[in-house]
Amino acid sequence: MLQPEEFENQLRRCADGQLSIEDFEEWFALSSWNVHQQRDKHLTDTVFRVEHLFSSLSDGRLKLPDALREFAEAATLLANVQSLRRERNAISRRAGGFQPAPPSPYSIAKSQQFIPAEESNWLPGVLAFGSLDAGITLSFGG
Repeated sequence: MLQPEEFENQLRRCADGQLSIEDFEEWFALSSWNVHQQRDKHLTDTVFRVEHLFSSLSDGRLKLPDALREFAEAATLLANVQSLRRERNAISRRAGGFQPAPPSPYSIAKSQQFIPAEESNWLPGVLAFGSLDAGITLSFGG
């Protein structure tokens, strides 16, 4: 399974000349063949971008220095996405994963009770639901 951090590292090593283009291509072919199973859109898009760059290199539409520059850009984008994901996860953990509950039908109806019928988007008869004249009492706690 292709890990974004490892992919970023290999892209950078190739772009910096620490890894030959041939060695990188061999590693890439072995590591990325099933990336679609990971359900990581950015990782998949980056793999397809690199595949396109290799194709462009092989048919002469792209020169090696340009491909290496593109590898460096792809590595930077991959690193930025991973950094944003880590920040989002940290914020979510700090917040306790709190997700506000959607408003209840009663609270929606209650908030609509002071809107004249001609301005309301509620169907006729719905205004009485939860309104003070509907004979509904609520008790909280216990």
